[in-house]
Amino acid sequence: MHSKAFKSIFFSIAGLRWGWLVIFYFLIVVATIAVIVGPLVLLLSLIQLPPQPGRPVTGWASIIGSLITLLAGYSAFLFGNHLAQRWLRKSDLRGLGLNIGKGWGRDLILGIGLGAAIGAVSTFLSWVMGWYRFVGFSWQFRPLDILLPALLFSIIASVQAPLLEEVIFRGILFQTLFAKWGWRMAALISSILFGLGHLTSMDSRFSWMAAVISTFLAGLMFAQAYWLHKSLWLPMGIHFGWIFAGRLLSDVGGTADKALLLVSKVDGPSLMVNPSGGGAGLFELIGVGLVALILWRLSA
Repeated sequence: MHSKAFKSIFFSIAGLRWGWLVIFYFLIVVATIAVIVGPLVLLLSLIQLPPQPGRPVTGWASIIGSLITLLAGYSAFLFGNHLAQRWLRKSDLRGLGLNIGKGWGRDLILGIGLGAAIGAVSTFLSWVMGWYRFVGFSWQFRPLDILLPALLFSIIASVQAPLLEEVIFRGILFQTLFAKWGWRMAALISSILFGLGHLTSMDSRFSWMAAVISTFLAGLMFAQAYWLHKSLWLPMGIHFGWIFAGRLLSDVGGTADKALLLVSKVDGPSLMVNPSGGGAGLFELIGVGLVALILWRLSA
């Protein structure tokens, strides 16, 4: 039984099975990123503008190398997907769900608003329970010549997860699985893989099972958002709005020297409030459920 299932994924007399297509697809994307970003990082190091991931922003000069690397990485990722679409699917980025046509801007803005609502709901419920305490505003603790570049860098960096994860899980994997098994199985399997993919970014206070289950549920909502218009702009917007709203609201607490808008202290249980790593707390999942309900109404 297992042997037949394995063969159905990878082997066919008629041609490449979908398992090999996915592998070759990712190889093309990864190779494209390596060819473009690798030499660029070396060049930036030679001219003393290396990217500085994880280091605090101390001014405009401190983010130049990182911004260049991020933007080049995004471009290389999209170009790699374009090549893979052309060579393996006889399509392009529009077939992947990145069509810049009528309604794409509306979907993106709507998504950002819905994503921000998830963060707002979670933060509000944490505040009601007394676990989220407002301390002050970021400009009371950080000078503007540091705060403004930090804000710009956070906006650009917050694009990374929405772009990469939505293209991979709701674009490549969902569409491949949909062609094989239909909507329900595509949403289920891609969301399971989405949950497992967040194990490497777990909060140490958050169990791996809670991280996988909560991210799986969020993945179902993202799949629902993609399916609404067969476009990645809506789920990417939700993903970005959720992440960036959390950073503005400081929904996991943290030190004032990292705050972008609000400075807060959060001391509630991680299963309820937002974990700092992979997964979502119960309050976030309430927001996810509300967004899923809105998407269902929009599809009616």
